[in-house]
Order: sequence, then C-alpha cells, then structure tokens
Amino acid sequence: MKILINKPDFGKTGWQLALRLYFIRCCSLWHRLRYDFIKELVVALCLCMVVATYAYIFADFLQRVVAEVSSAMQQTFSTYSSYLLALLVGAWVGRFLRQETNNPYVVLQKRLGVDPQSIRTNQLFSMATVIAASILLCAGIAHFILQIDAFIMPSVLYLFGICCAYICCFWRKDSIQLKNRSASYSLYHWRMLQIKRGQMPMLITSAVIAAANLWLTQFLALPFPVYACLAMLIGLPLSFAIANQAAVDMKFAAIERNLSVSHVAYMRTYEKIGLTLALLASLMFAISFYIPKIFLFAELLNHQALKGIVLSALAPLLMPLLIMQIDVRRPIIQYLTVSVTLLFIGTAILATWYAIILYPLLRVFALQITAGRFYRG
Repeated sequence: MKILINKPDFGKTGWQLALRLYFIRCCSLWHRLRYDFIKELVVALCLCMVVATYAYIFADFLQRVVAEVSSAMQQTFSTYSSYLLALLVGAWVGRFLRQETNNPYVVLQKRLGVDPQSIRTNQLFSMATVIAASILLCAGIAHFILQIDAFIMPSVLYLFGICCAYICCFWRKDSIQLKNRSASYSLYHWRMLQIKRGQMPMLITSAVIAAANLWLTQFLALPFPVYACLAMLIGLPLSFAIANQAAVDMKFAAIERNLSVSHVAYMRTYEKIGLTLALLASLMFAISFYIPKIFLFAELLNHQALKGIVLSALAPLLMPLLIMQIDVRRPIIQYLTVSVTLLFIGTAILATWYAIILYPLLRVFALQITAGRFYRG
C-alpha cells in the first residue's frame, strides 16, 4: 500500500522560488508571534518602555546638560556617539551575516533538495532586509536623538563593524576538552569557553574603549565624570556577552534540566561568570587609568580612581540579576535593561559611596522575583 505525502511546491526556480522561500520564512516568524501573542505583547511593551526611557534620558542629557556647558561639546559628543552606534550596529549585522550560513531554514532547504541558486538568492533577501532595517535604525537615532546629519564616517565604521564581526566568527576552536571537576565547575568552565569563542567582538569592544580611556588620560585633562562614563562603557560590552550566552543556553536548557541542574546552580554559575568579567573590566580600567599616572608620578590611590574601578565592574555584576526578568531569549532586551539600570546606579555611586548599598538590595529582590524561571523558561 502506498502512502502519498504532499511534497512542497519547490518546482519553481530562480527568483520565483527565492521569493517563495523568503515569504515562507516571514510567515513562520508571523505564526510564532501569533501563537504566543500574550507573551510577545508583554515583551514588546516592556521593550518599548525601556527604549523610550533610555532615549528620553540620553536626549535630555545631551540637549540640556551638555548643551549648557558648550554647544561645540554637544556636537562632538553627538558625533562620537553616532560613530559608536554605527560600529556596534555594524558588528551585530556582521554577526547575523555570518550565522546566516548555518541558519536552520537554509539547512532544511538544502536537505529538501532546493535549487542552491535560489537558496543563495533567498539569503540575499534576508541579509538585505536586516541591513536596511539597521541603516534605518541608525539614521533615525542620529536624526531624532543625536540631531546630526553626518553619514560618511558612520558608514565607514558601520562597514568596519560588519567586517570585524564577520571575521571574528572564524576564531573558534574545533574541539573543547573539559576537565573532570565538579558539576558547578563544569557549568562555569563550559560557559566561559563559549563566551571566549563566540563573544570575541564584545571583548574586543571593551578593549577598544579601554584604549580610548588610556589615550584620553594620557593626552587630555578631562573632568572625572568623562572617565566614569568610559569606565561604565568598558564593562557594558562584557555584560552584553553574558546576555548573549544566556540566550544561547536557553535553546538547549532541556538537556541541563534533565541532568538535574537546578535554578540555584544556574544562577550561581552566571553570578560567578559576572564576577569574572567584572574583575576583567576593572583590570582594563585600572591599567588604562593608572599607566599615565605612573609615568607622571601622580597620586594613585584616590577615591575617584576607586569609583572608576567599581563603575567598570558594575554592568557585568548586574547582568546575571537581570537576564531572567523579562525574556532571557532576547539579548536586546537585556542590553537596554542593564544600560538603564547601570545609568541610575552608576550615577548614584558617582555622587556618593553610600549608593553601593543599592547593589545588594537589588540582588536580593532580583533573585527572589526570578526564582525557578530556569525551569519555567
């Protein structure tokens, strides 16, 4: 007895098939959003609130606080902010382009025997969509928030970020050997190796910011709040690496759940990772801040430098407390959440040392709110 199975209509070739594959991919995204509408709506509302808050704070700081000091300083700050934005967005696009080669849709189409030329054309459609959306995002932020119309240098940095992220994806080892240690050590060691392999662009970004801090400390005499902002920026990409790794973990969380990995063990692992990256961020800031002062025989141990060390470590310490708050599978939400939280707590610590007590209080409440979500995620 024969069993008839309807084969997908892949008889078309060329542009028609490529457009059909692109349409199928868009429909799959729409169905995923439609069948989980309530969760997606909550995530979208939370994301909009965080984005609006962060945009308002940044625009108010730029147009009032910085503009009152100097209009030239405001223009310079806006210009370099657009450069940094273009570089980061370009790095994200480059990572997407590299991952598009092994996309599950592409793998499935190859196994179904779809025309390779149509598959490549479909990939070009997807890549063009992401590139166009990222350019519109950069242009909108530059025009409405930063209020600048420059596009040549941001475009160069955007392409540079794409190339760097695309090339860095090749720096991966083919095999990984874990030592025979305890379960907690294995959880920590495995994730640190994954961060080392897959989050190299974030580590390089932190190093570049530290190099900028070294250059400013050596050649310019700027007020300490500028160095405090750079200190927080050094730790911020490292916290983004934690969010990216947590999003990857949740795709395969069922394996660790079946191996009896508890929620407490999972959170302790990420707190340990956050502490490790926080020490790395503090070390980079200390080296970039102290080297010029050693040659100038300046005072080393002062409260401002210590505040910079604390501020550089703050973002990696905060990220493990925030990854489970909204949706761990979407790193962009963690980016915005940790940025806003870092802005408030970092500004408070910059004003007074007593604000450090905010971190242990936040830790207690954050761990209580997210209790057990590793098994419910």
